[in-house]
Parts: sequence; C-alpha cells; structure tokens
Amino acid sequence: MAGSQDFAAHFGPENIPFGIASSASRPSPQAVTRLGNSIIFLADLDLSALSLPDGIFSEPTLNAFAALGRKTHTEVRQAVQRLIAQNSLPETCQESLSAVRMHLPVAGGAHGWEVQPAPGSERLPVAYAGRAGSIIVSGTDVRRPRGQYFKYGQEGLAGGRKEVVYGPSIWMDYELEMAGGGRARVWVLALNDWSARDFQQLEMIPLGPLNSKHGATSVSAWVITPDALAPFKTPLKNPRTAAAAAAAATQQQHSSSRSRSRWPSTNAAEMDWAFKQIVAHQSRAPEK
Repeated sequence: MAGSQDFAAHFGPENIPFGIASSASRPSPQAVTRLGNSIIFLADLDLSALSLPDGIFSEPTLNAFAALGRKTHTEVRQAVQRLIAQNSLPETCQESLSAVRMHLPVAGGAHGWEVQPAPGSERLPVAYAGRAGSIIVSGTDVRRPRGQYFKYGQEGLAGGRKEVVYGPSIWMDYELEMAGGGRARVWVLALNDWSARDFQQLEMIPLGPLNSKHGATSVSAWVITPDALAPFKTPLKNPRTAAAAAAAATQQQHSSSRSRSRWPSTNAAEMDWAFKQIVAHQSRAPEK
C-alpha cells in the first residue's frame, strides 16, 4: 500500500511529512518522510547533531517521536530540508514509492460503554465505542460489513414496519474528516470514517453507533506538521455557510445498484472550528 505517485507535487521540500513504511530490504516498519516519489528512511540519516533518543526512527509507530514535541519535529524537518537543499541526501536512505508499503503512522486506543434502551436493545447489546482494530491506512480495501438492520429502513426507525434482517450493509458512506495526532494534536492527517448507516438506525438511539462504525476508519499514511501548514493559514469561516455545508456532504454507496455519486471535494479552510478550539473545548471539562 505505497500510495499514489500522482501526488508527487504535494511532497516537495516545504512539506516533509512523517510516516511509517517497510520494504523488501527494510522489512521492519519504521519512520520515513517523502520527497516527490522517493521515500526517505530517517533511521539511515546522520541526525546525531539533534541528540535524539537512540532508535527513535526504528520504532514501528510515530508515537514515541510525537511525544518529543513540536520543537524536535521542527528540528528534524529542518535537518532534512538542509540535506535536500545541499543535495546531500544519501541514495542509500531512499527507495521508490512503488517499492515500499505504508503502515498506520500512529497507534491509538479504544473506548466504549453500554446504555439502555435503543430500538435494537432486545436484539443486540447497545454500546458506543471506537474500535482501534478497525483503523486502517489509506488505500486498504474496505470490506462491506455484515450485521442487523431494519428491512424497511426509516419506517422501522419510526416504529412502523420493524422487521429486522441480517446481511451485508446496503447503505454505506464515509465522513470526510481531519484528525489530530501527537501531543496536543500537533500533527494533522486526513481521516475517512466509514459507516453502515442501515446498522446505525438500529443501534443509535439514544447514544450512538457500535458495529455500524466498526467496518473501517481510513487514515492518511502521512502526518503533516504545523510548520508545513503555516503558510496556508486562513481565517475561520464560522458560522457554517451553505457552501461549506455542501462541501461536507458524504459519499453514499448502495450495493443494490452499485451506483456511486461524485466523490466529495472540500478544503480544510471550510472547517467551522480550529483544532486548538476543539482541544480547548474538550479539555475545559471538568474544570479543577
């Protein structure tokens, strides 16, 4: 799962994102960056002047590197950028994008709890959870989940024909989202939250979905630093405009017709809230 070579222009020296990759010659997943369509294995660079922890770039995730903080991330980016500017990147540290496999850049956790009642409470345990095992790197095939749902959809949810059947989801979509990673959410990456909406109708009231959200959550193989994003800073567009609402529309895929509507197109500039506002809102409760 190397990713598309069509986006080489997005990975110039002004970007220098961080990710995790492996290859035939480097079978253990480890930290990398990308320049054009070249993958640079950071453990093979001489970065001794930065006084980094031993083996930090040989870890299978970026979690330990993320914990070092933004100052260290900036120093590493700048060191790589200097090597690029000086044309001093060793060939031995580079491999073609087509020769590597990308992995999840960070490892996350899960949470869940139970609540009663819900429309399907007599048929299945009701809970809300985020399943870490469903997180996959972008480009991985998503298998249509199997589960229970109202045969007549909205009618069952409204209390009408409440027949429940079991089978592959016939109403799947994804939510185009942005995710924050690292200490204080110092990194940004794209995230697609896949949902089986027909399962969700049976599960969700009054709390939220469980298996309907466990099919997959796709995350980008690359985490982008605030330093790379700084030149693109833009004022928040709040409250939400009609254009932003339209841009946030989800992509629905119905197995019955195999038809697909247009993939959504949007821009992070259309977000209602900045990451720092989201973190501030969540962290203020409980106040001590």
